[in-house]
Amino acid sequence: MRTTIVGEGGQRPAVGSRGANIGRGPAGANIGVIVMPDPVLVGMDGSAASLRAVRWAAQAAASRQLPLRIVTAFVWPIQLYSVISGGQLPELTVLRDDARERLIEQADAVRAEFPDVSVTEDFVEEEPAKALVEGSGAAALTVVGQRGRGALAGMLLGSVSDQVATYATGSVVIVPDEPAVDGPVVVGTDGSAVSQAAVEFAFDEASRRRTELVAVRAWLAPGLDGPNRVPMFLDFDEMAGQERRLLAESLAEWQPKHPDVPVRSALGYGSPASQLLEQAEGAALLVVGSRGRGGFARMLLGSTSRSLLSRVSCPIAVVRP
Repeated sequence: MRTTIVGEGGQRPAVGSRGANIGRGPAGANIGVIVMPDPVLVGMDGSAASLRAVRWAAQAAASRQLPLRIVTAFVWPIQLYSVISGGQLPELTVLRDDARERLIEQADAVRAEFPDVSVTEDFVEEEPAKALVEGSGAAALTVVGQRGRGALAGMLLGSVSDQVATYATGSVVIVPDEPAVDGPVVVGTDGSAVSQAAVEFAFDEASRRRTELVAVRAWLAPGLDGPNRVPMFLDFDEMAGQERRLLAESLAEWQPKHPDVPVRSALGYGSPASQLLEQAEGAALLVVGSRGRGGFARMLLGSTSRSLLSRVSCPIAVVRP
């Protein structure tokens, strides 16, 4: 939340205050404290994936009744730092003007399609990842395209989306350049505190979309490398039953709060990434925690989450508590 103090002398932001309050200022001046909700933040560079990200973010802002902030971060081409003639400089400034114009046009298009959403557009001259990571601290949700204009043609995940998913404060949604589908919301859970935050996020998203929630738990027998190496002394059925109970327990807190959401449990034997990729085929959204039960304490992004970012074909939410 952002708080603004409004008085006879104008308004200024108040840091650290979350509650709304009305009081009297110096000399009896009326002072009001207005709590402004944190916006949905989205990066746009004109690429197809970033345009889909803007629309995804606009829909998310509309369903949550939040403002939308669209950011275009412009970086001067490297040629600018070399010796250039006066005749080349205007051509480079055209690039900046075109980027700013694309931002304005996209913001106007969002306002036309989502008239109830308050939209602001910001044009900044700095590295895109830096701008979005810094902006995520004051955002309810950060959204970015999977691969932007600067990514190599063969890359599934761009450097900006990778950095934002890794370093942003709060939850991040990565949107690919793929048509949206009306499938289920899929969430991975392993019982960790971070995955519980992902389950909560997924239930909320499924409720807003009025769609099914698929809860996925993957497991492997202790100390084994693959599904074909189960020794005879392990009771496979007993272990599967225990994993099934743990999956049910991870959903128990949230199902009563979202009775409108139909839930399907998917217990799979194998690596978490492979099980989640299989269930995410045709999904509207895949939700994972930023770091699972097996992640190192200081890791910002776990190996499963990072693997899925570059392989999944639907939007993926990386949730942090």
